[in-house]
Amino acid sequence: MAGFGTPPTSPLPIPGVTIGPQWASMEVTAISELQAIVAPKLTGAQIDLGTDGELKHGPRTVRRGAAAANSALAYSPTGGGVFVGVGATDEVHWSIPLANNDRLLEVSIYGEVALGTAWSLKLFSLNMLTAVLSQIGATVSSSTSPLREKRTLTGLTQTLGTDTIFLIVWTSGAVNNKVRGCEFKFDKIATP
Repeated sequence: MAGFGTPPTSPLPIPGVTIGPQWASMEVTAISELQAIVAPKLTGAQIDLGTDGELKHGPRTVRRGAAAANSALAYSPTGGGVFVGVGATDEVHWSIPLANNDRLLEVSIYGEVALGTAWSLKLFSLNMLTAVLSQIGATVSSSTSPLREKRTLTGLTQTLGTDTIFLIVWTSGAVNNKVRGCEFKFDKIATP
């Protein structure tokens, strides 16, 4: 019971000695005491037993810079670690490194409008066996003001399945719009 504080003190039933209702009563008391000791340690920000019977590890946020992305555009490490759009339909993609049964909660893009045309964020699910690409949620657009900003697609509950990956896609929208990175939030579900 190291790390759990006070050990349980309830006596356990003895095989061959304790019988019938007394056995059941002692067993229930011991289990209740053990749950009272262990449960507070198994709840909180990192582990949540939840009300749906799934063991979850609290939400985690991962950020990936532009260098981790795939694009035909030229990456500029000295220009602030960005991809710069050379046309309105240029795209930068990030594959999200999740495991089966991980649940995606939200995705974000850190981008910059150069002159006055918005860039956009989309999320896709790709089945690698069937090659079916499906957009998840709505397209999120930046403002049209020339500034750096973060835009987020929220309210997601997608669970990663077998043979599937998630892709975050930034579309430039205009020449000289920039993207610096992405961010995604997920939680881990231990039960398949």
